[in-house]
Amino acid sequence: VKVEDMHQMRTLCHEESALDLSEAKFTIVGLPSIVLPPSLQNDEMLTLPVFVVPSDSQEPIDIRFSTSGETCAALNRQRHKDTAIRYTTAAPNPMQIKIELLAALAKGKPVLLLLFSTDKRVSALGRNAMAAVDMLTPEQRSMVKVLVHGWFHTEAAFLLRAMNLAQEGRTIDEAYESAKHLADRSCCFVSFSSSNSVRKLVAWRPGLFPQGFTV
Repeated sequence: VKVEDMHQMRTLCHEESALDLSEAKFTIVGLPSIVLPPSLQNDEMLTLPVFVVPSDSQEPIDIRFSTSGETCAALNRQRHKDTAIRYTTAAPNPMQIKIELLAALAKGKPVLLLLFSTDKRVSALGRNAMAAVDMLTPEQRSMVKVLVHGWFHTEAAFLLRAMNLAQEGRTIDEAYESAKHLADRSCCFVSFSSSNSVRKLVAWRPGLFPQGFTV
């Protein structure tokens, strides 16, 4: 079984995508190039920028364009106390997101935008994405449909649902309702190995916890 799993993983990670969305009736915007393997990616889907910031350079790195070699080198560096550094994350600003939305709208189709949350206490990406939508013209805004799925860890399940329906030639409303149906009946768990990890999350995203929550 392990050999079969390894073969399947190699196929997902190294084979070129056979996904065809050229006839899709809507465009998907979210984090596909970050959360999906290469075999499930397609140029018809657009990925919002997400940044990591190493403490030694303080230069934001757009992880959409990081290679597997660069990622492995960074992870190997973190394995050793003498070379490990602190990384923080950074969300794109509203104008950066607006650029991606305009690129999606330029395809002449309605846009399905997937977000974890729009609560500014929880997600800077969601907050700035909604600000970017507000920056569009009324006609452009009418072509953007926002799906808030609520999954903190990954949105792969909702991307796959939307992708499958797009391939079938379904409308954006059908894809939205199907993905929302899945979101309304599922949840995402994030586990922590220590109280120290929880304290770090409380400091990072206090809006996820009740007021006064302590560990």
